[in-house]
Amino acid sequence: MIREQKQNVIRTAFSLLIAALLITAVSPAHCLVWREYQSQFRTLNITAGPDSTLWICGSDASIAVSKDSGTHWETRDRTSDAGLLLLVRFRGSFGYAAGTTGFVAFTNDAGLTWQHTPIPYKDVLAASFSDSTHGLIRTRSGVFLTTDGKTWSSVAEGHAAEFDKYPYVLSVAVLDAKHMAIHLSQPPPSGSGFLYTRDGGVNWAFVQVPDSTITSMLIQGNQYWAVGTQVIHKDKPGGGYAVPLLVYSSDGETWQHSSNDIQECHWEGCGGRCTTQGCLAAAGLVVSAFEKDGSKIVFPSNPGFTLKWAISASTICFVGSQVECADTRIDPAADASKVSGHVPPASDAQPLVKVTSANSVQCLACGLQSVYVDSKANGRYTLKTTLIIDKNGLVNSVEFQDAPSTTLADGIRRSMVQWIFLPFLKDGKPADVRLNTAVSVISVQPR
Repeated sequence: MIREQKQNVIRTAFSLLIAALLITAVSPAHCLVWREYQSQFRTLNITAGPDSTLWICGSDASIAVSKDSGTHWETRDRTSDAGLLLLVRFRGSFGYAAGTTGFVAFTNDAGLTWQHTPIPYKDVLAASFSDSTHGLIRTRSGVFLTTDGKTWSSVAEGHAAEFDKYPYVLSVAVLDAKHMAIHLSQPPPSGSGFLYTRDGGVNWAFVQVPDSTITSMLIQGNQYWAVGTQVIHKDKPGGGYAVPLLVYSSDGETWQHSSNDIQECHWEGCGGRCTTQGCLAAAGLVVSAFEKDGSKIVFPSNPGFTLKWAISASTICFVGSQVECADTRIDPAADASKVSGHVPPASDAQPLVKVTSANSVQCLACGLQSVYVDSKANGRYTLKTTLIIDKNGLVNSVEFQDAPSTTLADGIRRSMVQWIFLPFLKDGKPADVRLNTAVSVISVQPR
């Protein structure tokens, strides 16, 4: 009897130990799982800020900060019915945010307070500032420069030849009051180059990196950095082949090859998927490309993952229909060729357009990948689609007619609910609108 009791005690203790280990294994603090968080507004973008903070922006011109890797969010600036902030960025304690608000929000105290500076544009898709008086913004119709924070001039008007040949403005970058650059491209991925100035916009020149396709250009460490591919050994039998390219410049004119290791970009490509914190080399793998001893940061694959992501300490967060975060870990042995899962498409690139005054539904950002993987659908499909767009220009719902599978419909819906439109005006006032349209995609079955 005593022996049996001892065995029961041992079995009970062993069961409790196993249960404790299982609880520890599934605890978010000890494994790579995704956690969803709600903010007080519709979140549209995210970035890393000073002191390991995360910042989000979105509807009602809202800006919020998290000091605990996305668990809690504190709203720092908000103006009801003022429009959408589509981007927020930091350079040290200096930060800025812009969108459809008709102003740029600036901070000089690491986001503690924000000031609004009016601008004559309500469709800012990209922006870069070195301070509150020197910056570039990209709208649907052009690129505009300010050197005093009050007056704006068009860069495109003075350089029509370059903008006609390369009508896609992929990014703008301002190093300081004198040095600024604009990344121009033909329909990406294709030929591209940089329009740059070294005298605050008085004179501009165009330069290209030979035999390259540049897909990302940004500022890191007070230098321009560009990521893409380059064709080498073109003169060898059989022609050349493309390799990952990482170059940097201090003036926009002279570009040097970096010795940083970005070979992981060889597998899935990092094109258009880079931030100042690194490049998305595969589903669940970020390469710290701009650091000499670049880390390989791994995290769980997520079908809803978007290009709006940021890392704080050992946590990565992204903005989809809401904010989702997961723990990360450093894995020097991570191999992009062996990482499987959904990889977001490159950034939604749009050419400059001639803006009309027609009162119609006009899209600001409507990116959609063209190929989906679905076990129940194979072929090319055109889906009749109905969008309900609210007065801010955000998509509230997406419905399809005769979708070939629920999985395919859900994948397309995840992208379309992130579309952004200019507010539709009815009798001069923003109003909800119902939009009937169609989308064409290709679905392939997994091997």
